Amino acid sequence: MLNNAKDAVREAEVMQTAPDAAIAEMAGELAEGTRHLADAFAALGRNGSTLATEAATRAAKSQSRLEHVYRRAMSGLIANNDLREVAARRELYRRLARTSDDLREVAERVWYSVLKQS
Repeated sequence: MLNNAKDAVREAEVMQTAPDAAIAEMAGELAEGTRHLADAFAALGRNGSTLATEAATRAAKSQSRLEHVYRRAMSGLIANNDLREVAARRELYRRLARTSDDLREVAERVWYSVLKQS
């Protein structure tokens, strides 16, 4: 996840594309989801399976909200006539969406770990 986030920043720099409102919102959802995953891992260490599961679920919900932002942002690109900007934003949106997929995978591994412990 962290490597994907760094790659998104590097791509934005290379394409000389500043974040827009959608990118900022997606980044916020990734940050929130990451905090929830940190809570889930901490709960696993304390043998708190219910707390870990709840935190992983909150992380997965962040990923779902990011997907909604992604779809809304992608549909908004249709009205843009600047093909360079469309291509750059599309790539950045997709990178953040892939990163959110990784977030969900980690949340699912937390769920699986809790299941294996029980």
